[in-house]
Amino acid sequence: SSSYQTALVGTIVQSFTSPTINSSQVTNLVVSAGSSERRRLTTSSPSIVASYQIVVESQFPVDAYSTQLTASVSSGAFSDNLHVNAENAGAKGFVNATSGSVSVAATPLVPTASPVSSPSSGNGSNFSIGAIIGIAVGAVVFLCLIGVAVWVYSTRRSSLVVPKE
Repeated sequence: SSSYQTALVGTIVQSFTSPTINSSQVTNLVVSAGSSERRRLTTSSPSIVASYQIVVESQFPVDAYSTQLTASVSSGAFSDNLHVNAENAGAKGFVNATSGSVSVAATPLVPTASPVSSPSSGNGSNFSIGAIIGIAVGAVVFLCLIGVAVWVYSTRRSSLVVPKE
C-alpha cells in the first residue's frame, strides 16, 4: 500500500547524509515476503524483502552510498527511522519492524543515443519540414498534370466533333 511505500522511501532517504538523495531517486520499489515465507506479504509477515533502485548521477562512488546504507542498518538508525515514518504514514506493519541486512549491487546507467527531433506541431506527424514541402510540391505538380491532361482531352474531342448543318 502507499503508506508502506511512503514509510520505506522516507527511511531510505534519511539513511543518506553525504551524499544525500531525494525520494524521486528511489525507483522500482518492490516489497515482498521474506525468503522464509511461502505466502503473500501481509502485515503479520515475520520478514519482508524490500528491493529498490537509487538513481543518482554523482561524482560520489557507489561505495559512498553502500557504506551509508549499511551503517544505517547496522547502527539501528534505519529501523528507528522506519518506526517513526511508519507511525506517521499509518503503515502499522512496519511500526515494530527491524532491518537485518543490506545487499547493494551497482548497476551503471548506460547512456543511450536518442534521435534528435524537431518540436512537434501537435498533429502527430513524424514528417520533417522538407518532406512536407516535397509532398506539397509533388501534389501541386500532380494536379497540374491532371489539369493539362483534361484540357488536352477536351480540346481534342471538341476538334473531332463536326458541326451539324
